[in-house]
Amino acid sequence: MPWQEKPLQKSYACNGGLVSFLRQKRGWTQREFAKQSGYSERLVSKAEASQPISASTVADLADTLSTGDDPVHPEDLVSDPVAMAKAYIAAEYEYPGSNVDRIRHFLDENMVMRMNGDPQVIPFAGEHHGIDGLQRAYAIFFSIIEVPPNHDWRPWYKFASQGNEVIVWGQNWMGPIGHPLTKPMQLVHRFVFRRGKLVIKEVLFDAAEGAEYLRQAGMLDEAGKILSASGS
Repeated sequence: MPWQEKPLQKSYACNGGLVSFLRQKRGWTQREFAKQSGYSERLVSKAEASQPISASTVADLADTLSTGDDPVHPEDLVSDPVAMAKAYIAAEYEYPGSNVDRIRHFLDENMVMRMNGDPQVIPFAGEHHGIDGLQRAYAIFFSIIEVPPNHDWRPWYKFASQGNEVIVWGQNWMGPIGHPLTKPMQLVHRFVFRRGKLVIKEVLFDAAEGAEYLRQAGMLDEAGKILSASGS
């Protein structure tokens, strides 16, 4: 697979864990991968040790690992999905209101973000398309939800990756403005990356629990519908 844009560097350090994962997914040993790619076993070992290799070699390895149903791009092999997922969560907690700007560099222009729940009850729920759609969703989110002061989110989240996907188990302490949570909400995040960009972001949580927090904060009417995007 070729690079989407001309590489800016002559060499790149591969994501060794990802290269190894994809090789094993194909059922190859390092020796078999080397034979398939036309490179030495030493070169394969170097790539899986996250040592720099030439940009053209990265492209050749990506091409070797690709299948019709599961394409692999050079940008995939030099990206770090877990690091990007951590940066995404960190931006939510540390830069509320400007979080999208902080992660814009790894967002695909046509990305999709999905949050479960009824948008008439939880106004930031639903499917949001593109970076502008993501920005609008977070504008609504942070108009009614706030981060607790001096909160360290890191002990409350666990990250696991499989190829270009990252699953995050989180305990969220963000709650309605002026009404801090008494216990965390359980969340599951799913990130899907392609060519080093985020293409799908999904959030799963107990929508009934979320609605109850909004009701307690006086943000829902008697029919259980959101009063306004600002909670007033």
